[in-house]
Amino acid sequence: MPDPMQSGASTLSKFLRVLPAWLGLVATVALLNVLGFVAGLGLFSFFLVYWVERRPLRSALVVSVAITLGFLFVFRVLLPVPLPLNAWGF
Repeated sequence: MPDPMQSGASTLSKFLRVLPAWLGLVATVALLNVLGFVAGLGLFSFFLVYWVERRPLRSALVVSVAITLGFLFVFRVLLPVPLPLNAWGF
């Protein structure tokens, strides 16, 4: 029979592991009108890769730029859908 104390500790550690990702998502959504979709997605993906996943800075920059450009291609080219813009137009 599994030890309930060990299971609770495991659940807490899992919760603490995903908490920064959820807080980052909430912050991104709250700041979407200020940042715009492109900047918000870029910053959020950088935060996930660099802070949550603990990858090197260069990897985080490359991945966040690739994700942002991929989303731009899908939404602006393949599906001409307007994305929320910030005061600077991106």
